[in-house]
Amino acid sequence: MPATHVQDASSTPGQRLAAIARQARAGERPWRPLLLYSAYRQLLALLFAVLFFTGAGPSLLGQSDRQLFTYVSLAYLALTFAGSLLVLRRRPEFNVQVVLQMLVDVAAIILLMHASGGLVSGLGTLLAIVVAAAGVLIVGELALFLAAVASLLLLGEQLYAEWLGLFGDTHYTQAGIHGTVFFATALFAQRLASHLRASEAIAVQRGLDLANLAQLNEFIIRRMQSGILVVDADNRIRLVNASARSLFGLEDQPEPERLEWLSPELTARLAAWRADPTAELGTLRAADDETEVIPRFARLGTAASAGTLVFLEDNSSIARQAQQMKQSSLGRLTGSIAHEIRNPLGAISHAAQLLGESARLQPEDVRLVQIITEHSVRVNEIIESVLQLSRRSRSQPETFALGPWVERFLQGYCRDEGHPREAFELQVQPDDVTVQFDPGQLEQILVNLLDNALRHGHPRDGDATPAPPVQLRGGSSAAIRGPYLEVIDHGPGIDEQKARHVFEPFYTTDSRGSGLGLYIARALCEHNFARLDYLRPPAGGSCFRIRFADLPMPDSAP
Repeated sequence: MPATHVQDASSTPGQRLAAIARQARAGERPWRPLLLYSAYRQLLALLFAVLFFTGAGPSLLGQSDRQLFTYVSLAYLALTFAGSLLVLRRRPEFNVQVVLQMLVDVAAIILLMHASGGLVSGLGTLLAIVVAAAGVLIVGELALFLAAVASLLLLGEQLYAEWLGLFGDTHYTQAGIHGTVFFATALFAQRLASHLRASEAIAVQRGLDLANLAQLNEFIIRRMQSGILVVDADNRIRLVNASARSLFGLEDQPEPERLEWLSPELTARLAAWRADPTAELGTLRAADDETEVIPRFARLGTAASAGTLVFLEDNSSIARQAQQMKQSSLGRLTGSIAHEIRNPLGAISHAAQLLGESARLQPEDVRLVQIITEHSVRVNEIIESVLQLSRRSRSQPETFALGPWVERFLQGYCRDEGHPREAFELQVQPDDVTVQFDPGQLEQILVNLLDNALRHGHPRDGDATPAPPVQLRGGSSAAIRGPYLEVIDHGPGIDEQKARHVFEPFYTTDSRGSGLGLYIARALCEHNFARLDYLRPPAGGSCFRIRFADLPMPDSAP
């Protein structure tokens, strides 16, 4: 089965149900039954003509008036074909066509019956079919009107035959019985048709409800943040939502028909789950090799051949949400603690300053005063960082070309910090790729990343010294899915265990650091709808990548 967004040959289940509902709405008037009745009329007229002109039919056909039977049978055949064409065109309206066809049928059968010897020919019985069809096709009193017309014409035919003395015996009793049967048939057909219409209306409403529900479910599934896959017992893909397509890098590609073509690793996890639903499945890597995905499986039905619903949760998204909740609570707590610490810290710092100015201070105590002063300054820096988090202003994103902006930033950074410009290599391809970000907050992020790169990015002993030691690479890439900027150093890097915690508040491996720099940098990125990640290049060192938003952002973000 070819794979589409929802695996089907041409349309989704919701689209098929909606099409059925539209057909039901368009078929409020039973044009299809009328078309079938028109086919019956054509067959009946053709049968009369063939049996009469070939002589293969019973001898009673046209026995009283062959010329009348000839003209009527040919005219009836022509009128039935014309009626079918009108039904196909659906013009004029439904009730008009039904009444016209019924009147033609009643008149034609009465004339053919008269030409064949009257009621004794048995052709009058065919009028019951006409009346029954009228009861099914017409709503209201029109069916009884046609029954009355058929009865009156049948009785009129008997009066005309008796007046001219055509058939000898009269059959008024049979004509009355036929009329009674016509009215009974019309009433019964109407009652039956009303029940059928009520059932059809219920079925149409159920179809509409089912179509709406299917479209709603499909809409919800496609807009879910979690990736959704549906596979059958043979691992053929039946449904893929937008989030799953993004996780596996299928935005601009056709979906594979089988799960193993999409992800052999996910196929192996599914096989392990089928063998043991309680097994711990762990995580797997998405298409970008950066996102960790947690697979979850649920069986659709109880049969062994039932399909499987696959949930793909972005573990990094879950971790960020948990981190944000923890950081929100931590921010409120540390903010209040910082305010309480500032006053005693100021007193300690002031006392240490006064103590250091004392002439009676022993030389061995000078070092102790220096330690108090240095650590007071460090604690004050931590407090300022914490308060900066709680007082952080709303971002004011601007659109600018990334390459020229980073070049101006590097020149100012080197001038202010006293670093040579040659210490940094800048590559942005294309140079004019545009991003949306708060320039002041981006500057704060890059200052932190470059300070860390210069502090921790020195090559290990025995390694060749790269020139320059820090590289900034940016641009736009389909693999990264949008514009980006990377800060790369050639130091020892961060081992995998520590890399999991580098963005947590107060986590640091440097006794002189506060542990808040990378935490603040990531928070500022998130406030600008960007993302800051740590990567470990294959050649070693460290890489911090800012992945900018690829879509226009609101005017301001909290």
